[in-house]
Amino acid sequence: MEILLKIVDSLMGTGKTSAAINYMNSNPDKKFIYVAPYLGENQRIVNECPELEFRMPEARKYPSKYTHFKVLMNQGFNICISHELFKKIGSDSYDIIKRQGYTLFLDEAIDLIKIYQLSRDDWRILTEENLIQVDSNGYWQWSGEEYENGLFSDVKRLMQAKTLERISDRETIWKFPADAFRMFDDVFVMTHMFQGSLMDAYCQMEGLEYEFWHVDSQRLLQGYKSDTRTALAELVRIYQGNLNDIGEQRDSLSSTWFRAGRNRGKLSILKNNLYNFFRNIEHSRSIYNMWTCFKEKRRSLSGNGYALGFVPCNARGTNEFRSKKVLAYTPNVFLNPVIKQYMNTHGVNTTDDNYALSSLLQWMWRSRIRDGHEINIYIPSERMRNLLRYWLNS
Repeated sequence: MEILLKIVDSLMGTGKTSAAINYMNSNPDKKFIYVAPYLGENQRIVNECPELEFRMPEARKYPSKYTHFKVLMNQGFNICISHELFKKIGSDSYDIIKRQGYTLFLDEAIDLIKIYQLSRDDWRILTEENLIQVDSNGYWQWSGEEYENGLFSDVKRLMQAKTLERISDRETIWKFPADAFRMFDDVFVMTHMFQGSLMDAYCQMEGLEYEFWHVDSQRLLQGYKSDTRTALAELVRIYQGNLNDIGEQRDSLSSTWFRAGRNRGKLSILKNNLYNFFRNIEHSRSIYNMWTCFKEKRRSLSGNGYALGFVPCNARGTNEFRSKKVLAYTPNVFLNPVIKQYMNTHGVNTTDDNYALSSLLQWMWRSRIRDGHEINIYIPSERMRNLLRYWLNS
């Protein structure tokens, strides 16, 4: 099969973005769409590729950023967009992408399959009004007529693009259309630990072939190059002590553990642990503290001296926190079981541990370790600690 994706698999902080900038500046005859997790990272592309005149879609003069994005593509501009806007690409953009001959740069692997969230009342309205139905392949299909700019316009567009698959009475899966990747002349995915990621599983399921590339002297080169971790292991000081007692079981501090009523009283213990770690063990100033938890538990676990240092556990691709040196990572991460079962049903095996380790590493690399400086980190989950230790020493 034809190789469609070039996976630039290299450790965080090794210069993948700089290499991509050099590649684009060295190929001014090509047209590029650059996709980053955050708009702030895209500003760097605009600033460091002045001759390429990158544009970023805006919604001020258009019904939506996606509408402006299509306008910019039609005009043949080089364009920077966010991960979230990239996920909106559907069949209505295929002809434009192919005609313009765009090369795609995807900064960080992106989850291309997720549970689709829509309120129960919205589903009821859509079904009772006969606006939607399920086709023979299990995809939701828009059946209403003459519906344009209403509340369900996005739902309609997703269904027309065949991206919403009903897998049970209670769950619908959103899946990015694989054909979108086939419209680009070239696709570069800049990431780390691609194998075992959800995007890797997606590629297997959708028959998207890929090859590995790497970074060397701020250049993108073909072939896989393993990273060395000996020096990294010396930079990571993992807390050992009785504050770890709360995370001894394999499922301790997982999202399921937090939802269990029997563990509600342990939230105060974990909050006290965080306070003790930052204030009494590390004696760190708040400006150097960085911590995370599952989003819905942030308010319950925030405390004096570290609350303002919260960084979402899915943060990636940003340098905003590179001064942080005392860290606390509380989540015990597992794949969503519905997504995991969906992958398995389609013949693709996924592993919780690879997914969890990748999530932890991405979060850690928002701190000053990306610049080669030592960090101290509290990881109360024994499972997550062991995954990190094994990776550092392997």
